[in-house]
Amino acid sequence: MGFGRARGRGRGRGRGRGRGRGKEAEKEWVPVTKLGRLVKDGKIKSLEEVYPFSYPIKEFEIIDHFLGSSLKDEVLKIMPVQKQTRAGQRTRFKAFVAIGDFNGHVGLGVKCSKEVATAIRGAIILAKLSEREAEQRSCLFPLGLSVFALHMAGIEDCYTSARGSTCTLGNFA
Repeated sequence: MGFGRARGRGRGRGRGRGRGRGKEAEKEWVPVTKLGRLVKDGKIKSLEEVYPFSYPIKEFEIIDHFLGSSLKDEVLKIMPVQKQTRAGQRTRFKAFVAIGDFNGHVGLGVKCSKEVATAIRGAIILAKLSEREAEQRSCLFPLGLSVFALHMAGIEDCYTSARGSTCTLGNFA
């Protein structure tokens, strides 16, 4: 006895029966910054009141408070990146995420992590923190020339220009 893998008797190191797992209760947001406290107290009613004063948005819960249910996110690309070390190569995953509400707000987040799910979660948070108003001017633009990130802001047709290498998604997105 004592050798090999324990099968049967006792719980061992298994995951149990699954009761009470996976349902993590919604945590109450406790604001850390002055802007967060103003938003939670209801002194600031919309994101449009934040932008003119150039307050830095350092809590993604502020964006969730104003745009929570209307936000849609799209993973643009997940790519492996490698670093050469003495012991070999260390592979991490880089995620590019665009987020928008199709009503003038858009954000782009980039995060690198050891696991894909962690990279995507971090990129979504960074995209919320980089949320900006997309300026819409009434001009005639050619039909069909839409950029996906601007499409998330609700802009259908637009002119674009790019600097640097356009085949690198990090530069182009």
